[in-house]
Amino acid sequence: MPDEVKLTIDTREWEDLLKALPKRVAKRAVRNALQAGGEVIEEAMVAEAPERTDTPTPESDALAPGILKDDISTQVQIGTKYAPRVKIGPTSIAAYVGWWIENGFDHVEGGRKLDPRRYTQEKVGTVTKHIDANPFMARAFDSSIERATEAMLENLAASLGQDINDPAGDSGGEDLGSEAD
Repeated sequence: MPDEVKLTIDTREWEDLLKALPKRVAKRAVRNALQAGGEVIEEAMVAEAPERTDTPTPESDALAPGILKDDISTQVQIGTKYAPRVKIGPTSIAAYVGWWIENGFDHVEGGRKLDPRRYTQEKVGTVTKHIDANPFMARAFDSSIERATEAMLENLAASLGQDINDPAGDSGGEDLGSEAD
């Protein structure tokens, strides 16, 4: 299972604003803010993801060129059992390849054997070469997290009709309650 990187943003200043909204409106505002931030990181991750450049062999079960980049996505999760979160990265189609590239691996000819008692793989083939780690997901996160945070906060502020620099509304943010002036 791939490692997870967690980032917590302190939005306590806006908590009262969110609580004052109907639950579905507040939930949508948080979902949209997480999506906006996730898209920034997703874009950076796609840019950092390596592409396969060799010629695929017909009997290989390796992913086709371009699949890793195409498979990177953003998934926002808002539930009652955990805090709202956004997952960014390859889906189940290419997650294992993303993990191998991120962490490095041994190229084995002849395969591996799954040990069902330990849920581990035992090498039964021959290691032909070691592939060093290429932490493209970590680089993408590091290079885009500030922009992603800004995108989330700007989106949340817009949803709440507030100035991003003054979440308490002291600078005369737009009133969401009145639609006609």
